[in-house]
Amino acid sequence: AVVTSPTRTTAHLPHMHYDAVTSISVLHHLELAQVLPRLAETLRPGGLLIAVALPKIDLPRDAIIEALSVVGHRLLGAAFRLEQTLTGRRRYAYESSVHVMPMRDAVLTTRQVRAQAAGVLPDVQVRRLPFWRYELRWRRPR
Repeated sequence: AVVTSPTRTTAHLPHMHYDAVTSISVLHHLELAQVLPRLAETLRPGGLLIAVALPKIDLPRDAIIEALSVVGHRLLGAAFRLEQTLTGRRRYAYESSVHVMPMRDAVLTTRQVRAQAAGVLPDVQVRRLPFWRYELRWRRPR
């Protein structure tokens, strides 16, 4: 486990120990220049680092994917409400702790993440995803 704050990351992470490291909605809370090298060094040769996080919106560049995400979000919300009405079951529920969790808005656009990550991880791939996310994917050379 990694203990994190927006400005530092502390934990013992074994060198070249893992075949894969994954991260979901964490990177935008951290300093990429600090955390990416630490995660990369934990991977064995051929190991995969894959992360999904929130980007800062980059208009007008992201206008089409933002519009599609808003429409998709509304459609999925309507479908979930209809399902709940018809079945009486809720698909999801919030934990009570969700309102007290520390939050940090994304400060980097996907383009900025790509540029910063490329400075640390050769041949990194960063792509914008719908529903307000980006994916960072990197394989440690063999």
